[in-house]
Amino acid sequence: METINTVIIIVACLFTLSWLYGIRYKMQMADRASQSTINSTFLYIVSIILVLIVGFSPLHLLWMFPLAVVISLLSLTFPFSLISILSIPIEKLAYIGLDWDKIQTLQDDVKEVIRLMKMEKMTREDAMKIVKEKRSKRIPV
Repeated sequence: METINTVIIIVACLFTLSWLYGIRYKMQMADRASQSTINSTFLYIVSIILVLIVGFSPLHLLWMFPLAVVISLLSLTFPFSLISILSIPIEKLAYIGLDWDKIQTLQDDVKEVIRLMKMEKMTREDAMKIVKEKRSKRIPV
C-alpha cells in the first residue's frame, strides 16, 4: 500500500509540474494560459500540500484532482472566481526567468499579423511572411 501511495504522490507532482510548464510555455509563445488552467494548477498544488502536510491518504488525490478541474471551470463565476486571486503567485512562479523582451516582440508580431489579415485582407501566410521580413530588418539594440 505504501508503494501505491508513493506512486500516486509522484504522478500527481509530475502532473502538476507539467501544468506549470504548460503555463510557462504558453507565455513563451506570446500567449497567456487560460485562467481556468492557472486555477487548476493552483488547486492541484493545494491538494498535494493538503495530502502531504495534513496527512491525508494520497488516494484522496484520485478525487481531489478531478474536483479541482470542475472547480477551476466554475472559477469564471462568483464565488469561485476568488480562486483567481489566490492563484496569482502560481502564475508568477511559472513565469520566473522568461525573456520578457522576446515575449513582447512575439506579441507585437502576432498583433501585426492579425492587423494585416483584418485590414489588408491578407492570408495568414502572407501576413506572417511580411512580419518576418520586417522583423529581420529591425536593428538589434
